[in-house]
Amino acid sequence: MGAILIVDDEKNIRESLAMYIQSLGHTVETAADAETALQAVHRRDFDLVLSDVRMEGLGGLGLLRQLREQQSATAVVLMTAYATVPQAVEAMHLGAYEFLMKPFSPDDVRLLINHVLDARTSHRDHATVRHEVDHASEPSTAATESATEEKLSLKALERRRIEEVMAGSPTLDAAAARLGIDPVTLWRKRKRYGMG
Repeated sequence: MGAILIVDDEKNIRESLAMYIQSLGHTVETAADAETALQAVHRRDFDLVLSDVRMEGLGGLGLLRQLREQQSATAVVLMTAYATVPQAVEAMHLGAYEFLMKPFSPDDVRLLINHVLDARTSHRDHATVRHEVDHASEPSTAATESATEEKLSLKALERRRIEEVMAGSPTLDAAAARLGIDPVTLWRKRKRYGMG
């Protein structure tokens, strides 16, 4: 299960989303603005930050920018009903993991969380292997190959996972179901990664 921070200035959205995510077994904290969210991130590590884009003060993009300047590896998903192409481009350049368009269903949230946590687990597993290889006195051939592998980001791991699932799925819909995302999101990710 993951540690998730929800950032939204609308109390009803913040609280209902928190209750739903807690019902899935995750640890949840909430913040009404980006400044409070930054304080929460300083106190503890989160696997995922779900942040509204439009808020008073810093806003969701400002929060994302601050997290990346602080070298935070936390996955950030921006929630918005008003996405624009320039805003989406800026968010992706800043390292947003995904956009979640309002209104969204509970299933959208559940599938997205599962996808993010799966990618983060794969990332941690690779980091553990690299750490063990770096500290081994006589690494094996397989360990040496792992050590020379380029540092994998969450995006690189996500791309690898998509390629693996697509190779073993008869249709785009089947692959999307296995990945826990909708087919349109999978199509967009394949385009973003140049996968045709």
